[in-house]
Amino acid sequence: MSIDPEIQTQTNEPSADESAPDRHAENANNNGGNESGAKPALSLAAVGVRAAFWTVAAVILLCACILMCSPYTAMRFYSKLDLKDMALYSAEKYLRWHEDKFDPDNNVYPAPDGKYADALYCAANNSIYFMNKFAGKGKYSSRKVQYYARRVDRYAGRYLVCNIPISLYDRTQKIDTYGLQHTSPALHPYVYSFADRLSTEQFKAWYILGENERMTNRWDTATAQWSQEGWEVRESDFLLLAQLTAYINAELDDLGLRELIESKKEGFLMDGDVPDWLSLYGTDKPFDLFVYDKTDVDVNGNYPVDEGQFTRLYSVVSETVLDDGAGTRNNFQDKFAAFLRGNVRQYAKNGPTPDRAEHLKYTYYLKTLTDFWRAMRNMTVVLDSQKGYFPHADQLQAAREFWFQNSGIPNVYFYMDGYDKGGVTRDNAIYEWYRYGAMVDYLAFYNIYA
Repeated sequence: MSIDPEIQTQTNEPSADESAPDRHAENANNNGGNESGAKPALSLAAVGVRAAFWTVAAVILLCACILMCSPYTAMRFYSKLDLKDMALYSAEKYLRWHEDKFDPDNNVYPAPDGKYADALYCAANNSIYFMNKFAGKGKYSSRKVQYYARRVDRYAGRYLVCNIPISLYDRTQKIDTYGLQHTSPALHPYVYSFADRLSTEQFKAWYILGENERMTNRWDTATAQWSQEGWEVRESDFLLLAQLTAYINAELDDLGLRELIESKKEGFLMDGDVPDWLSLYGTDKPFDLFVYDKTDVDVNGNYPVDEGQFTRLYSVVSETVLDDGAGTRNNFQDKFAAFLRGNVRQYAKNGPTPDRAEHLKYTYYLKTLTDFWRAMRNMTVVLDSQKGYFPHADQLQAAREFWFQNSGIPNVYFYMDGYDKGGVTRDNAIYEWYRYGAMVDYLAFYNIYA
């Protein structure tokens, strides 16, 4: 018997009414009892958080790629955040990647306002910062200080090589101008010359690195004429004084005397100030440029008879017998003071030819001379306190006495009761000449004392 197809379909397939309850039950089980049967919507907050997370992650990744692949951008970024170590790292990376910008043998120098100049400036400044930051008592021979000293020598030295009219000279002038514009007038001598600062810090780096030959060549070349009859002071001579001051102060700092010296009102030691715990004994005797050690040789290549004798450098910068056949003595301090005496007054506000820029220049030179005197005073006091270390105790005592006596400068103009009451000409201490004479005259241009 044949089966009606319609009946067969009805027999094998449940009707819509019969199957509906079962499907609802199944949907209820699958949807956790959600009778509507619709899937729940994702939380908008969750979507927003996820989107923000991946956006931030993408931005961070992009920035990391840029900082890694663009050291110049990274250098500027880290500099703005005052992250000096990362800025230095990025600057060095940029300089390595662009070595073709600096080739003095082929007369290739960087442009004053280019990226290479920016990176070199950053590398030199931050190297100096870290070298001085990590130096201190007993730390000058540490690997960290020497690490940064090598970078100071490299980058400060390279900047100075480029400090010529066809390269970085204009940039240096702008740096000096900026420093003066954004510094109190009383501090202008401290920011007067960026190039001198680099030269001074490089000399200090030589000391840290034990580059004695380079230091000796520097002062021997510069002082070649200082002990000759008829020699006259030049403006360039003051740079050597600044370098030697940095050297002496580094030696004093390495001995642990910086805080003691800074605690003194005028920044120099008197007899009896040197602490009892100080000892100069050891393999690294300080002040080697000025005092012979038993391992040193003299200018003729011979070992001195006894250690503790003063070197030619000390004689030249203190009081030396001129090579004029008459035994004439030349007092270094008087020579430099005479050069400054007329120039400081010449360009003062109430001087014959008032000129603020010229007056600042000579005020800066006077500060340099004052700082050198102070350093020599401290060095000779320390040496004299250690008579047991040197056979020539009488020489040490004479040196201490010389720099004490030569603190006075004859016939200088300064103000006893303020600028408005006028000045007087008389003998005075060199640091008082700077503070109450030259600086008062300079500040008068800004009507601070007028």
